[in-house]
Amino acid sequence: MVHRLMVVPSHVHVDLHRESRRLANLMRAQGLKVIVFEPISDHNDSEAKISFTIKAFEHEFSRGRWYEVLQQIEETYQKIATSSVDVVLINGLSFCVDRPYVGRLNGKIARAFDAHVALATDLVHFDEHANIILRSYGDLKLAIASHIDEAWIKNWMADTYSRRVTPSLFIYHLMKKAKKANRRIILPESGDLRILQAAMSCTEQGLARCILMGKSTEIHQMAKAHGITLSDQIEIIEPTSARMEQYVKPMVALRKEKGLTAEQARVQLQNPMTLATMMLQQGEVDGIVSGATHSTLDTIRPAFQLIKTAPDANLVSSVFFMCLSTRVLVFGDCAINMNPCAERLADIAIHSADTAAEFGIMPKVAMISYSSGDSGVGADVDKVKEATALAKKRRPDLLIDGPLQYDAAIDPQVAAVKMPNSPVAGDATVFVFPNLDTGNAVYKAIQRTTHILCIGPMLQGLNKPVNDLSRGCSVKDIVFTIAVTAIQADRH
Repeated sequence: MVHRLMVVPSHVHVDLHRESRRLANLMRAQGLKVIVFEPISDHNDSEAKISFTIKAFEHEFSRGRWYEVLQQIEETYQKIATSSVDVVLINGLSFCVDRPYVGRLNGKIARAFDAHVALATDLVHFDEHANIILRSYGDLKLAIASHIDEAWIKNWMADTYSRRVTPSLFIYHLMKKAKKANRRIILPESGDLRILQAAMSCTEQGLARCILMGKSTEIHQMAKAHGITLSDQIEIIEPTSARMEQYVKPMVALRKEKGLTAEQARVQLQNPMTLATMMLQQGEVDGIVSGATHSTLDTIRPAFQLIKTAPDANLVSSVFFMCLSTRVLVFGDCAINMNPCAERLADIAIHSADTAAEFGIMPKVAMISYSSGDSGVGADVDKVKEATALAKKRRPDLLIDGPLQYDAAIDPQVAAVKMPNSPVAGDATVFVFPNLDTGNAVYKAIQRTTHILCIGPMLQGLNKPVNDLSRGCSVKDIVFTIAVTAIQADRH
């Protein structure tokens, strides 16, 4: 296991790099292999591995490319943090009068790496100034750099604390898996500029082979009007009558129990989403991403009718990946099922846990309620209790507990009071909400209040991947949804 220690300054006069070198030499004297890593460097250090110069970082950050910055920093870290390395010593940025953002930036990087933090200070004693600086790093483990000695290092190395799945780590693995999958993802809403920009971004990064559905002349005209030169690698499929006709017979066969006629099929196939869904059903593409200009119902209804549920699924549900400052949580179901019964709630819990595991997050499932344990009563609490029992019975291999209040599920201190014997409370990674009202309100409140990255909704339980976008989605949201869809397609 690679240990991570980030050295940060207490004020402008601290020689941060001298303290970092002292720690590196102290660790090496104990036979440890130490790599010095500077995510953002403001000086020339021949020993340190760097991701950005300060000038390059400021250029990227001024363009609003924080997640792209984190992604590149994570990629550099992954290259150096090999199994032969014992410690990665992460150097923060030194304070400077023309960089008022340094304190916040060091905190963001420390949280992105879930690193222990050592404060470099020339203060002889631990005074209030140092205490304030350390408290700004929240729940990360903290120390004073000058107090680190051989005994401290020995105890620290014995700690088996492993890195949580932070947003930067999650996105790194997301991109890596999507590139490896190399899947064909169709985008039926080519008339939306965000879709074109996302298709270009995915193509440039190699995340998927994107297919735009629409009239080629209109797509190129819109691209040209916005200064975009579409890559030759992006395929354009025109929804011609001849193309629609080839799906009439298979569509009628799929819907024969509902009495669908050939003429009705021809009418429905004029809808780009229905046409794209039939292409997916016939295996001509690997996944669909839509919803930038269509409602959730318009996006998923053809999938329910033509793709249908997977053999091991009783229903289709959804999850969101909530990228908080130090971890990624899975929320379900916040988009599809309005008021699931206990049986369906158990299904959602199991599917959400499996999705979490598929994307590298260890599932610890909290069944959310207004009650923790036996603290509350009522039909809604009883439903959650029953769903918890059903999920445990069906999947005894999973860590599932409920009912749990949100604070008891996420906060270790609250959990210690309310649910001290719970295997999930205080450390939940998967949050299953009792109904759509609760789930949708909670995820949007967190997303909009904290301005975090929220990836989803990702649909689970379908035979083939179809994913919905929010009509208020950004280009970044679309890119991540395409990546998620490509990974799902690789599983089918």
